[in-house]
Amino acid sequence: MHPQSPSATPVSHRPPYHRLLWSGLLSPLIVTVSIIGESLTRPSVNPVQESISLLIEGSQGRVLRIALVLGGALMLVYAWGLHLLKRHPASVVKGQAAIGIGLATSGLFIQQGLAPRRGFRVPSPWGYLTAVGLIHVIGGLILYLAIVDSCFAVARHGPRHRPGGRWAHRYSLASGIVMLGLLALFVLTAAIGGPSGLMERLVALVAILWEVWLVVGSVRHAYQQPA
Repeated sequence: MHPQSPSATPVSHRPPYHRLLWSGLLSPLIVTVSIIGESLTRPSVNPVQESISLLIEGSQGRVLRIALVLGGALMLVYAWGLHLLKRHPASVVKGQAAIGIGLATSGLFIQQGLAPRRGFRVPSPWGYLTAVGLIHVIGGLILYLAIVDSCFAVARHGPRHRPGGRWAHRYSLASGIVMLGLLALFVLTAAIGGPSGLMERLVALVAILWEVWLVVGSVRHAYQQPA
């Protein structure tokens, strides 16, 4: 038998996190397409004045509810991939996992109208909430604050000495600040009957763009590593 040449040595497969990271792109894609689809088929929901949450109410909102839960599960898979990649600090990984929890919670628990005059009622800018409605709002709060926290974590711990590091720091910092400002406007405009729907959709737009940027960078870094 002839000795095996180095070129014939079996090539090791890439670690599994390469595939897990793609879940981070599927999640915002599924949620975004579902929101746009529901918005086009539900003209009764005013996108300027009313929250995205109204799109998941009733039997018509079943598709978006499923999309939110599925998107949340995919974000948890993506967070595990980030953990295995070890490119970002633990705070970013935990933030991405919290995004998944927030998405899934928002899809599983829906408001279905405001609370009755008697019984459990929680005041909010949108009116008195039921217990289930309160859980839905908490899920949304976890979602948005987790994205903001991830932005600041990347800006704080990102390697600025690498190519594009300074731009990544500024983009993440700016995205977090803009989202905080828009979230404050969202709550304020909801309380005074202003364009709260527009504010929430602007928050979602900034968040989705930043998330896609983070995922693309992570996937690119993973495939640049030796197999």
